[in-house]
Amino acid sequence: MNRNFAIVGAAGAVLALAATLLVSAELWGRVAPGYAVSQQFDTGHLMVELPHDVTHRFRFRNDRSESLEIVEIKPSCGCTKTEVAKRTLAPGETGWLEVTTSLDGSGAFSTSVDLQWSTGEKTTYFLSTFAQVNRDLLLSRGTIDLDIDESRTVVVTYIDQEGLEPGPLVLEHPEALEVTVAPWDQIIKVDHRYGIAARHTAVVQVRLKHAVSEVGRVNFALANHPKVNAKELVVRTPELIARYGQDFRPRRDRPLRPAPHAGEPVGSSASKE
Repeated sequence: MNRNFAIVGAAGAVLALAATLLVSAELWGRVAPGYAVSQQFDTGHLMVELPHDVTHRFRFRNDRSESLEIVEIKPSCGCTKTEVAKRTLAPGETGWLEVTTSLDGSGAFSTSVDLQWSTGEKTTYFLSTFAQVNRDLLLSRGTIDLDIDESRTVVVTYIDQEGLEPGPLVLEHPEALEVTVAPWDQIIKVDHRYGIAARHTAVVQVRLKHAVSEVGRVNFALANHPKVNAKELVVRTPELIARYGQDFRPRRDRPLRPAPHAGEPVGSSASKE
């Protein structure tokens, strides 16, 4: 009987030890690297719609016996934004650096951020990705302001990972707007080896022929690629800005509300729909 109890006890001890090792391994795997250790994260290949933001959070810890402070954060380019949990870390405390970069083209891309510490040390964090774009249509701007007989140019860009031609643009716009589209110009050829998508651009000129009482909209679509999302250009005039405000972004499914008159509070009964 005692022997059986001994065997059961030994087995229980082995299981407890195994469980302890598993827990310890799990906890060890979650321990953040020391603050002085440079880190790199690669997203691999991503199928995205441009522009696209890529974000990764790097964790690190103060493995010193004294407090530590981040004195400077230096991204490698203006397309990279950063955020840190805290600037000062107590001994043993964990912090993080969140890196966000904006992609506006296909292919390989990398960025980095340097953290300068109060110890005089510098740690670099690398974020790399490989963007793939099936097909996409882009506008160089989403809003333009026009007076009567005035014109503006907008660049339409078509991106295709397979290198297909864009084909004709389908336009929808009110009669008050005159829209002229130049032929497509291929500015980048497809390169499958490096994941570089073909890129075509077309210059569009928009002219306001006469006054309009509603917001002018120009819709751009591709006849040969109906699955590509259409894009919309909003045309504002001085009259519409005076009526609806400088920064209006009206929704198609909701009527616009005129801006309140001088001295009239926003939200008063006179300004409600």
